[in-house]
Amino acid sequence: AYPPYSAQPACRFPERWGFPIYIALGIGTLAALNMAGMPALVLPQKLFAGMNSSSLLAIPFFILAGNLMSRSITGKLIDVANALIGRIKGSLALVTVVASGLFGAISGSGVATASAIGGLTIPAMKKEGYPAPFAVAVSSISSILGPIIPPSITLIVYASITNVSVSKLFIGSVIPGLLLVVCLMGYALV
Repeated sequence: AYPPYSAQPACRFPERWGFPIYIALGIGTLAALNMAGMPALVLPQKLFAGMNSSSLLAIPFFILAGNLMSRSITGKLIDVANALIGRIKGSLALVTVVASGLFGAISGSGVATASAIGGLTIPAMKKEGYPAPFAVAVSSISSILGPIIPPSITLIVYASITNVSVSKLFIGSVIPGLLLVVCLMGYALV
């Protein structure tokens, strides 16, 4: 199976190597502005212009909805999915996919979907005898449904950057999201 664990580290870096991420990003941004010949005053102007979008106001509410649902509604979504497809062989993997699709359609976030649904279904799948790598793989790949099925935080950010209609993006992502649910369910059945 796996090679034995070696106590020797692969490389000998100090324990604290590098800069905090905000300093590294700031240095990189300032260097890019300098190389492009732009004045430093452009940075705060672009920063505030990028935040001045009414469609971005939906993101904190999606995050709030995801946090609230991960505490209360997740079990009910899993029960609904289990009632729909609980009689099929391999139904717990299918329940994970369907519940992730339902949760993603409400929260719009992949991370919230992975933590809320995976936190409940991975231990349940392990208990039912599913291999642990399969349980984690089904839960993690199903969390991708959060950013695809509308309403999606990713689509809102994309629409605000490119000045594309949010409603057209939502309509355009319904069929790919449902197709991905069907494909993931087919894979889980196989």
